Amino acid sequence: MIDDLQLIRASLADVSFDNLVAETSIESNHFKLYEVKLPEYFKGLPEKWFFAILSLHRVALDPLNYAEIIVEGKRIIDTCKKQEKLPLVFITDALSQNLEQVLDDTRGDIFFMDRTQLPDEFREKSHVRDVPLITVARKKLQRKNTSHLLNPYSPNMPAGGWRFFGRRYVLNHILQSSSNCLILGSRRIGKTSILFEAFRQLSAAGYSAHYVGVQSLRSYGEIVEAFIRELSPRDAYQAQRESQQLGTNLLSSVINRLTKDEKKQIVIILDELGNVMQRDHRNPWLFFGVLRDLSHTGKVRVLASAFQEVFLQTYNDASSPLNNFGSRIEVGLFSKVDVEELIIDPLSIWYEIEDKDQLLLHIQSKFGFHPVVLQHLGDYIFSKIFLSSDKNIMTHIENALGQDIRYFSQACQDIFTTNHSLLEKYLFLKCCSEAREAARELSAVEMTQGSLKNTLLAFDILSTLEERNYFLYRLGLKGLFCQDESNALIFRVATPIVYYYLISCNNIQEMMLDYELEIPNVIKDIKITYQHEGS
Repeated sequence: MIDDLQLIRASLADVSFDNLVAETSIESNHFKLYEVKLPEYFKGLPEKWFFAILSLHRVALDPLNYAEIIVEGKRIIDTCKKQEKLPLVFITDALSQNLEQVLDDTRGDIFFMDRTQLPDEFREKSHVRDVPLITVARKKLQRKNTSHLLNPYSPNMPAGGWRFFGRRYVLNHILQSSSNCLILGSRRIGKTSILFEAFRQLSAAGYSAHYVGVQSLRSYGEIVEAFIRELSPRDAYQAQRESQQLGTNLLSSVINRLTKDEKKQIVIILDELGNVMQRDHRNPWLFFGVLRDLSHTGKVRVLASAFQEVFLQTYNDASSPLNNFGSRIEVGLFSKVDVEELIIDPLSIWYEIEDKDQLLLHIQSKFGFHPVVLQHLGDYIFSKIFLSSDKNIMTHIENALGQDIRYFSQACQDIFTTNHSLLEKYLFLKCCSEAREAARELSAVEMTQGSLKNTLLAFDILSTLEERNYFLYRLGLKGLFCQDESNALIFRVATPIVYYYLISCNNIQEMMLDYELEIPNVIKDIKITYQHEGS
């Protein structure tokens, strides 16, 4: 007779697994509950699972006990749902009873295993998709059409926790540094996901982290008000009173209240800070000067994100409070390592990928490595493959490029329509059209400051070399183009799926003609102001 740990090890095909603790908040006479942290090679699944073990060494399954066990099992399911202690796995080594027949739930994140699915003598499987837990889960997800509950992709919201992939260098820099960090990146490139995950991990490590989403705020004063809401009513009153009586800056008083009982450095996270900087034209020293002084004391650390030109200009101004305020981290397209972690690893848990390198090259040449595109692609494959009899991932990728290309409409809207100027859109369509006419990959056409100059002159737009280089630098951060890996002066199309989507529902030549007629009326130079730019 084997014990609980052996049963869990067998379900994971891991003879040395021991990362579990007893779950004591749910009482049970017959089941023993555990909180289990899955090993790292299950990347792409929730990190924390809950196991309910019914072992013959603990209870005899006579008819009376069996009735009590069914009632208890149903209560455990209801309690775990309410307390969000899911996924939940029931394991029993009783060969005579099948708990799944009487306890199975419509949810796709409650699973059942018995001795028939656990080998008497097991050795570690060659791949995670072959372990008993994944085999059982895969069968249920295919049968119940509930794969969305274990879907690792979140294309329409910030990613965090077990759904956070890639960006390891950026995240490690934030977590290991003690200085301020300013994250620079275009909208929908993943800045918020990075800050959310940093907030989660810093909080778990015991830091007093305070996250303020600045997207909808219009002034520095509204940021201070958001900090005040982080205080208790008593501390909020004391901070405001202290500021009035002593004539001190209210922000300083509020943050001093936040730090008064903290032994660790507090971390202030300001997401999309450029929005307020663009709307509030008062002297930035009134706000950033206070944060600068407090961070110099070591009590406070600031993490912020932005992209607007006003932020860059302030950061580069030697007389501004942002000069030498902290390290600047540029966030752009995913690397191949990031894409492998986001696409290859999670899908490999469930189904075999025959040639990972070929798949990566295909994704790069047809979709690109923009995070929002990859999130949509992963979500598409994950939702389709469980329902289809064809488990070949390449088949579903081809369908995404063909009959289901409209699935990417929102991603293309976010990247192309919302995030780029008329001139930038025109340059993208021009490069893609030239590649198509020459029967070449879209990324084969080169754009340099020289070719940019010629295009501008066609519109009677004069520019300096410095202006063109800066224009291309900014363009490379926004996702449609990227710098060539071997020559930083050359830019190439980086997000081909946008063009494939556009040609599926537009006449590209008509679009380009419309841009050619409109650009001279609205664009006189390429000096970047982005007065209405969102991040």
